[in-house]
Amino acid sequence: MLLNKEIFKPYIDRFNEKDSELYAQAIDNASAWMWMAENVPFLDCPDPEILETYYFRWWTFRKHVKHTEDGWVITEFLPQVTWSGRHNTICGPLGHHIYEGRWLRNSEYLTNYTDLLLHTNMLDSKAESSTWFADAMYQFCKVTGNMDWLLRLLPKLAENFHFRADRHLHASGMYWSRDDAQDGMEFSVSGPGLRPTLNSYLYGDAKAIARLAELAGNDPLQKEFARIADKLKSLVQDKLWDSKDRFFKTYTLARTEDAVEDWDFANADPNRSVCELVGYIPWYFDLPDPGFEDAWIRLMDPMDFYAPFGPTTVQQRHPGFGVYYEPEELVKAVNEGRCYATPYFTEDGHECLWNGPSWPYATTQTLKAMEHLLNSYAQSFVTKADYLELMHNYARSHRLTLEDGTVVPFIDENLDPFTGQWIARTWLQSKKGVAWRLLPMEERGKDYNHSCFCDLVISGLIGIQPCEDDRIEIKPLIPEGSWDYFCLDHLLYHGREITVVYDKTGERYGRGAGLRLYADGREIACSDTLAPLSADL
Repeated sequence: MLLNKEIFKPYIDRFNEKDSELYAQAIDNASAWMWMAENVPFLDCPDPEILETYYFRWWTFRKHVKHTEDGWVITEFLPQVTWSGRHNTICGPLGHHIYEGRWLRNSEYLTNYTDLLLHTNMLDSKAESSTWFADAMYQFCKVTGNMDWLLRLLPKLAENFHFRADRHLHASGMYWSRDDAQDGMEFSVSGPGLRPTLNSYLYGDAKAIARLAELAGNDPLQKEFARIADKLKSLVQDKLWDSKDRFFKTYTLARTEDAVEDWDFANADPNRSVCELVGYIPWYFDLPDPGFEDAWIRLMDPMDFYAPFGPTTVQQRHPGFGVYYEPEELVKAVNEGRCYATPYFTEDGHECLWNGPSWPYATTQTLKAMEHLLNSYAQSFVTKADYLELMHNYARSHRLTLEDGTVVPFIDENLDPFTGQWIARTWLQSKKGVAWRLLPMEERGKDYNHSCFCDLVISGLIGIQPCEDDRIEIKPLIPEGSWDYFCLDHLLYHGREITVVYDKTGERYGRGAGLRLYADGREIACSDTLAPLSADL
């Protein structure tokens, strides 16, 4: 190992010292450093915000690794919540859990969880919640190299896809959410309907299952799921693209299955026709053909999505955009038609608002989609420098100021995109909102596991792009001249120990100047610049 992992232990000591360990699970704070030393890739880089947040997010992730009589699972909330499934699991953020957890050296956490999900119908119990399960599992196995294990689960993956998709099938041929809360996005401006979320997730899952069927030599299954993916791709591009605003939007429907007679967004309700951050999700799965990239010009525009602790979930120029701290403000917005009320809306308001605040859940999706855009599309609307800036902003949003003025790393549900204040926490601490009335508890959202950060560093900034075969590709999204050095070490990939090193002068790590890739300590590729690398293992 090139890096001395002991130099990073003070981060964990500091996190433990400032922590109130309210809901310890399998790996408590006292065991956190030993677990991290064994399991996580180690990072060295010159950005102190990104570096600290990277270790903080692994430190919080292990809190959600839970051992049960059925094996390992990954939770979203640490306290028990009434809307969860077995073992307090929730499938909505499952895609994030798998993308983040795929980089851990102990793959049993995810293989146990997947076996349990597919063989005990845990997904069935929460089938109304959107997720991208097959895609995430395919990406996980590209890291471990154990594709044969997933191929044995192929019939179950296909069965689960149909179980979940069929109940959402709309007469239009697309899939629809009867409530934006099914996407985990309550009180959005667009509301229920044909959303870029669910249709993109199912496209990603169908594409993954088709590829797995091809690897398994199952020609009928491959053709079936390739047809599903092709149809969804066409419908999303033809029906959810607003050619006037140049953006993928939700086509809003009532909560009953009404027919779609007019797909023209120009005739849509102006309160509902809105550019929301979910319009970038199709790129997460490489869904759009070339020609739609100009949508990304809005991401760095402060009249649309850019904010110092953002991005915002709704374009700021739209009248439905808002950041609320009082129930009365939300009630007024609902009554005026500026956001869509979920069925459980009451005069108490609600703390989970997707009509403007920044959500780590959506920030993760957007940055992952941007990673795909920068790696796979020719465009000039956003750059690697923009990606690094957004990652830095995202890192520094992981903060909370304590009563004594001390600033500590923190992750919760949603935050004010202009001040960084955690909104849901503010509501619940003041005993406002329906959730407090139904489920009073201390620090419900503390250490919230509803997003990724480490995956965005590893696959985005450092640029590790997993392959099916015994190859590895590196496509760094760090702009030339931004960082003088970085190192990612102790990463297990296809059973090999991987180290990625960039050293502008060669003096920091003593391995020479430039970008270098090692497998089991042996150099397998190098470049004088931050250019893409690929090599056989």
